[in-house]
Amino acid sequence: MPLKLITAPAIEPLDIEEVKNFLKITDDEDDFLLASLISAARLQAEKITGRQLITASWELYLDNFPAEIIKIPRPPLQSIPYEAPAEGGILYLDSAGDQQTLSATLYRVDAISEPGRVTPAYGYTWPTTYPVINAVTIPFIAGYGDNGGSIPEDILNWIRVMVGVLYENRELAITQALTELKFLDGLLDEYRVWVFG
Repeated sequence: MPLKLITAPAIEPLDIEEVKNFLKITDDEDDFLLASLISAARLQAEKITGRQLITASWELYLDNFPAEIIKIPRPPLQSIPYEAPAEGGILYLDSAGDQQTLSATLYRVDAISEPGRVTPAYGYTWPTTYPVINAVTIPFIAGYGDNGGSIPEDILNWIRVMVGVLYENRELAITQALTELKFLDGLLDEYRVWVFG
């Protein structure tokens, strides 16, 4: 299902000083490189786990409403905003092809489950949509929070180690270094999410 990043995380889960302490780096010469490696490691952790680590806003696109439950990717789900940044809440093209905003009273959001879920409110069904691709747009906000404080320590440890691997092997074949340390991905195993499987 198509996803579009609307607002990227404002910060990374670890700051440069934390990583420098972990790697026992005392100078500032490689700060720019370390910042880049932290971002790369965070993106890889998100890819492996299927999660959103730091708060970001997304849009999920569907060709139509499903029979009942819509699973929202990139947990943990924080909310489906009733007022999205540009256009309002859940949007859809009605059977005539006109854009509509689905009233928040017509659906329920489960931000406790992982992945998060959206269902029609009791007694309602999803509306019929125009038969085109991406007829439904669902804005959502996901992530553990606005900083790394709520991210599980295993994920943070994986990021620290990956930054170290990338930093120490930046002049070698990175793919070889990562392949040799594939066992470290086990730190992420319990956090992997299968949204549509």
